[in-house]
Amino acid sequence: MSKLAQVVEGKTYKINGVEMVFRSLELDDETAKLLGEESKGDKPTEERMDLIKKLVRRMVKDAVPDATDEELDGCMRVKPLLQLTEVFYEVNGMLDEENISKAQKMKAFIQKHKENQLKNAAQQPPTHKG
Repeated sequence: MSKLAQVVEGKTYKINGVEMVFRSLELDDETAKLLGEESKGDKPTEERMDLIKKLVRRMVKDAVPDATDEELDGCMRVKPLLQLTEVFYEVNGMLDEENISKAQKMKAFIQKHKENQLKNAAQQPPTHKG
């Protein structure tokens, strides 16, 4: 393997027990725009979450090109999204001090969203089939 091939080779991560190789995103116009938006610290967390989900989805699609839209949607569930967000920040070289803080805030936001979903589900009256 050439030195250049090693540079773009990617890194293997285990997500829910499945090993996958992730590489840094290819910097096309859409990715550059999304990364530019993500780097702005003044974005509300909800908007940033949408950007991160788009970027993570692209990273996963790159790792698993034959993934269906349904499978990609499954990766946007809370548990895999938390893991994939960490991978995204690491594999794209975004773990400087500022971005570690952003990644932690995003993980906290995802976790809070999950807790709210569980709380709302617990508050729903049970449905009885009659």
